[in-house]
Amino acid sequence: MQWFAQIVERAAGHTGSIVEQSQQIIEQWTEATSTLRHDSNARALGCLPGHPVINSADVADLLGVNERTGRTALELLAERGVLQPIQADTGHVGRARRWYAAADLLRLWAA
Repeated sequence: MQWFAQIVERAAGHTGSIVEQSQQIIEQWTEATSTLRHDSNARALGCLPGHPVINSADVADLLGVNERTGRTALELLAERGVLQPIQADTGHVGRARRWYAAADLLRLWAA
C-alpha cells in the first residue's frame, strides 16, 4: 500500500508540473499574439490544448467561421511561433489540407 501511495504522489506531482508548464506556454502564446486585433480569431488560443494538432476545417468548426478565416488564423499563429506547419499524409486524393501543431505542448506532454 505504501508503494502505491508513493507512486500516486509522484504522479500527482508530475501532473502538477505539466499543468504549470502548459500554463507558461499558453502565457507565451498570449504574449506572442498580443499585438493582434482583439477580435482576431488567432487569439482564440483556449482551444489549442484540446486540439494540439489542427487544420482550417477544425478551426472553422470550433470557432464558427469559414475555412478561409480558419486558415488565416492558423497562418498568423504559425508566423508568431505558436503553431508549426506539419506534414500529414491523410491518404486522400486531391489537394492536401495544411495541418499545424502546438509543438511546444506536444513536446512537453511526450516527455
